[in-house]
Amino acid sequence: MWVKRFGAGLAFVFMAAGMAGAGSIDWVVQGKGIVDSTFGFERFQADGDAWKAITENPVYPRVNILPLKIDADANKYLYVKMATTHRDNLIAFFSPDADAKLYKKLAVGLSGLVNDGQTHVYRVDMSGSKGWEGKIQSVMLELGGHYRGDAVIVSALGISKKALDEVDGEAVVALNQASHIIKHHDRMAIWQDASVRINDTIPNGAFMSYGIDRPSYLDGVVLAKIIPGVELHGQTVWAAEAQRLDIADEPGSVVAKFEIGGVKVETRFTVLMEGRDTPDWEGGAVYEIKTEPKTQVVLKVGGGEVFNVSFNTSNGGWIMDDTITYEGTECEIDKGRAFIKTTKHTSLVGLETDAKIDGGDFMTLRFENGAGSVQMANAREKARVEELLSKDAKTEVAAVEDYYGNLLSGCRIETPEKVIDEGFASAAVLMDYSWYWPYGWMESPHHWMATFHIQHTPAAELLGQTDRVVDCLIATAKKQYPDGEIPNFFPGGSPMPGIFGGSNQYYFWQVREHLRYTNDRETLRKLAASLDASLASVGAKYNADGDDLFAWGLQVGNQEDMVATPYNGTTATIEAINMMETRAMVAAALGDAKTASLMSVRAVRMRAALRDELWMNDLGRFAYYKDPTGYTALDGPYQTFIYPVIWGMLDELDSYTSMRHLRDRLMGPDGNVFASNNFAQHMLDQWCTWGMQTGEAQQPWGAWGLAKVGLRNETYLPLKAAAEWAQEYPQLGTWPEVAYENRVGYFSVPPALYIQAIVEALYGLQVDQPQGEIVIAPSFPDHWPSAKLTLPKYSADYSRKGGLLEYTVFTKDSLSRKLRWQLPPSEIEYVKVNGKKVDFETRPSAGCIVLEVDTVAQNETDFEVKLKPVGFELDYPASIAQGDAFELKAEGVEIIGIDDRSGLFSSIQYQASSLTATISDTLLDGYLEFGLLGQMNFSKRTFFVLCQPEKGPAFHAPIDLMILPAVEAAPTAPLAIENGKLSANLLVRNNTSAPLRSKAYLRAFGAEETFGMEIAPRSEKEFKVTLSGADASLVSVGDNAAQLLLP
Repeated sequence: MWVKRFGAGLAFVFMAAGMAGAGSIDWVVQGKGIVDSTFGFERFQADGDAWKAITENPVYPRVNILPLKIDADANKYLYVKMATTHRDNLIAFFSPDADAKLYKKLAVGLSGLVNDGQTHVYRVDMSGSKGWEGKIQSVMLELGGHYRGDAVIVSALGISKKALDEVDGEAVVALNQASHIIKHHDRMAIWQDASVRINDTIPNGAFMSYGIDRPSYLDGVVLAKIIPGVELHGQTVWAAEAQRLDIADEPGSVVAKFEIGGVKVETRFTVLMEGRDTPDWEGGAVYEIKTEPKTQVVLKVGGGEVFNVSFNTSNGGWIMDDTITYEGTECEIDKGRAFIKTTKHTSLVGLETDAKIDGGDFMTLRFENGAGSVQMANAREKARVEELLSKDAKTEVAAVEDYYGNLLSGCRIETPEKVIDEGFASAAVLMDYSWYWPYGWMESPHHWMATFHIQHTPAAELLGQTDRVVDCLIATAKKQYPDGEIPNFFPGGSPMPGIFGGSNQYYFWQVREHLRYTNDRETLRKLAASLDASLASVGAKYNADGDDLFAWGLQVGNQEDMVATPYNGTTATIEAINMMETRAMVAAALGDAKTASLMSVRAVRMRAALRDELWMNDLGRFAYYKDPTGYTALDGPYQTFIYPVIWGMLDELDSYTSMRHLRDRLMGPDGNVFASNNFAQHMLDQWCTWGMQTGEAQQPWGAWGLAKVGLRNETYLPLKAAAEWAQEYPQLGTWPEVAYENRVGYFSVPPALYIQAIVEALYGLQVDQPQGEIVIAPSFPDHWPSAKLTLPKYSADYSRKGGLLEYTVFTKDSLSRKLRWQLPPSEIEYVKVNGKKVDFETRPSAGCIVLEVDTVAQNETDFEVKLKPVGFELDYPASIAQGDAFELKAEGVEIIGIDDRSGLFSSIQYQASSLTATISDTLLDGYLEFGLLGQMNFSKRTFFVLCQPEKGPAFHAPIDLMILPAVEAAPTAPLAIENGKLSANLLVRNNTSAPLRSKAYLRAFGAEETFGMEIAPRSEKEFKVTLSGADASLVSVGDNAAQLLLP
């Protein structure tokens, strides 16, 4: 969690807490220094009499007010003076400690904020809040449920003995209790069918499993529920009374630390590595507990429930409550072991412990020495349960620790952005948690429990888990549907039809990437027939007219629930091309030249058809889709602009313009990629996967696209955004679906793509085993001094000092190297390979040069590049009107060529240091009818200047221009009636470089009024026009049509 802290006490105004009269507010702290630290805010202002900031994280923005001295016993009313906008709720956390920790047991959820941007005094009745007692030293205000960019002003915090309705002549706003807005999360660890959970509000635990008896991706099985307690003064005090609870996800386990009645308690719940080598339903776990000072521990253990966990993801009710017995459950004690069986599922649960066990409707375990453990196991047969319980618990827990220790030490990155490194580590753990042998990876083992859309296999290859990839590919092929459809899987291995648009394209993705990383012909030979059946299924469903342009159902990409391609579309056709080319690659690897040729020829034909039908040359990008009537949907989801770039549908200059549109219209301020503009608004502030969100799954694709076009200073930004969302509260490494979610996710597709994009886009390692080579195309930002990558089969070590760049790459297999480093325009002084100077080539690209060096096959290569960046300047206007004169001046480079592939100019001339041209006057034809939104989407154009520095190779400088109408007009006020006549106020802007002197004609409501117009170049002026002959009866509510005509 990233916390911004301010100088403590610099501007605090402390008053004697509890000394005010019963009829007044004691303002404990006020003024610009009221906030000690924050989370989720930016652009701070601590001036005047208040603290001000802008919301960055719209779900969990928090201000921490500390240190305080509040006598909670004497003062039961809390007051906050603040101003808010668009906020749905407020949670007031408080603590007897002077820190900024969130204790959900010490919190009150509230509603009723006025949200008018004005300062109000709000009253909170704390008399019913358990824990509001003794001395309170910190208050944390969480202002969730609103929009990014909203302003917050906090100016004072106060208390009183009695409820006050008025302060300084202004009414006090009483806030309403709203406990439901406090979210309760279950932290978990998973291995195959088994999982362990501990709640982060009340530290009850559960040993759980998927629903195996009855296929479901929503149901979870409570094998055993544990309620811990301690014996104090002859009474058992249970976990519901726990205070200062701190929950931590540790690889393979969940750890809870808390206090009960002054006793410090620590529990560790570890899921054991059982069940991945057998199709049988079984698993194991160990629950450990210890106290300080040593105090007798009591555990209540029950189980036997099956319920829908998907709709209990953040309310925690079932695990937080004190329910421990369930209908149909029996508990028995047999030879010192305890067993739980139920009529609701077929798995028997066994417990092995050194505690004293008492039976009944549930079991009570007592550890008189203040510490102990419970080993748990489940299976359908009692003999197997006892066999699992006979294993040494300490040895099994140590094996889990060793397993994850080895995973994280062998799979890690080191960059200047710590959160990116942390995101990589948590992604590797979640990849392991979600692996479900042999079928694939659960989308979310927490609450969305099926192997939907599998895009995990390349990450598994990189993590050294190729055996899992092979198992998944073969298991899927064995359960393929007769019509060729690729199945998804329920827990237990029951197939389910591919939802949304199906999973066929993902299966081809898995096969292609497995071939690329391993050249495993043996496995491919087993899959060829499945690929043919799948391809035929997709063709019959989405290319029924046989024109080689494909439609698609929902989710041609991942987690865009309501995004479809109803007719011939760009992304759908590219996925079909990928499938054809994958089939060709597999055929070539297997020596099937006929199939390879057939598929390759068809893919080439499809590429040409796609370009002819959907490429928009003037805009420099593809359209979304075209329907049978010829109507073209112009603006598509993010894949429309990224896929053509990364899958080689475009050259480097067209790739730049395609990504330019993505950067202009679908990227947020942090470099985060949104799914589409195809909905009424973007969603950043709440959970939503319909297609308008900025989701975790979109970010790796953004990084791939940015890296492909050489935008090295931007490549890491989507990855950093994804990592921040994954590592910030409440996720803390559990990976949500979308940016800011108020529930933990454990979603596995985004971290899988994240790992692959880190390796392939950022570190630039692109393996091609069939060709025996690795392409090395790093995309590190200029300001990074170093970066390291460690994987089982690959490693990389990058450093930069000024103009000296060094990059060492290791591969376990001997592979030839193809260095394709996109660098800033520079003079390359030398290139060394393994310490020796070598010949190299460069070629121009969009905004950069590409350094090319090839080597023979080897295991470790050290590249050293000495460069001197070129200093140059291109001076030109960023926006210009249609038909206007354009001029560009160059310093530090010579202009040696122009590429105006979009038809931007009607005429053009250039010399070594300048360019003059006339902008075409028809560029916006067909687009202005979309209004202002259309202008934003369709007015940006690019041409390229081929620049030759005095020293160093040439490069293409992209010149991005916003094209404007020559004249724009808009009303500045509602229509008015003066002296019985309609009048209109118009703001007219002259976007050209020449003065506008003309008669103008305003035509509306059956009248035409002439008025004079004189506006300076690139400026605007307001006019009031009276429509003398207008028929007022033609005026309607809302917008009315009008025309402004110029000669």
